[in-house]
Amino acid sequence: MYKKFYLLMAILVIASMVLAACGGTATTEAPVTEEAPVTEEAPVATEEAPVATEEAPAVTVARYPKITIALTQDPGDLLPWAVNLGAKPYIYQNFYEYLFDLEGNEYVPVLASGYTVIDDLHYQVHLYDYIYDSAGNHITADDVIFSTQKLIEVGFNFKWYMFGDIQKVDDYTVEYTWTKPITDVGELEFPWCRTVIFSQAAFESGNFATEPVGTGPYVVTEFTSGSKVVLEANDNYWQTDASLISLRHQSNVQTIEYDIIAESSQHVIALETGAIDYSEAVPAENLAEFQDGGQYADLFNTEVASGSFVYALNLNQS
Repeated sequence: MYKKFYLLMAILVIASMVLAACGGTATTEAPVTEEAPVTEEAPVATEEAPVATEEAPAVTVARYPKITIALTQDPGDLLPWAVNLGAKPYIYQNFYEYLFDLEGNEYVPVLASGYTVIDDLHYQVHLYDYIYDSAGNHITADDVIFSTQKLIEVGFNFKWYMFGDIQKVDDYTVEYTWTKPITDVGELEFPWCRTVIFSQAAFESGNFATEPVGTGPYVVTEFTSGSKVVLEANDNYWQTDASLISLRHQSNVQTIEYDIIAESSQHVIALETGAIDYSEAVPAENLAEFQDGGQYADLFNTEVASGSFVYALNLNQS
């Protein structure tokens, strides 16, 4: 369920990038008024971040000031792995990025500019040579290798059954070795589209659990476990060519606040009082308040999505 929007529907593409399957939940989103958006000038390029050229026009967007989203789960930490757990799928792609996005049957370049199939077992991935994270660290092939090896080290390399090795070819090219030919469209989703790429220097000198440094269109400005995550638009976003920025990677809201509210009944109260703008946890018995004829129908749009939850009992075999 969400408040009526007249502009910038891509906000929710950014704000809740990978939505978990929900059984009969409703979603809610904040109104955009004509006077609300503000136009931000494209960031001034520095020596660390190349100046946009005619071939790569600078990005200028109109930003809605703020949207507040309620989540039922706490991300726990903001480390660059376990990207599918808890609340993390909703927030991570705002400030972390991957080599590619998987759109339908295609690997759409993000940090990678493309890839080359050398043979059945060897693929080379080519990086843009002007990637910088929000702290100004230059991202190169060494960082891709470090990010990959770190993910394997901490044990979150799920669905990597095809992975054999990764090696540096040059500063902006890495080569993957597979243990089998890649035959299915989505086989590389986890190593390419679910592996966060981050700066080794930033990781080793900071605390990503609470103050992550990523390449995304937003930066984390506040994180209180169990309470909230606040993001601000990254005015120094590395990709200055607007034609290469998909809706998933646009910063069309200045501030995104995620409030952790465990009880769905509290989501209803927060919507009614205006404390939040968007929720996916409105109980079925409360939907009538927000649908046609309801007390809040003029303020909200309601969408009901059917889905399924999967429950599993895993035995330790002891």
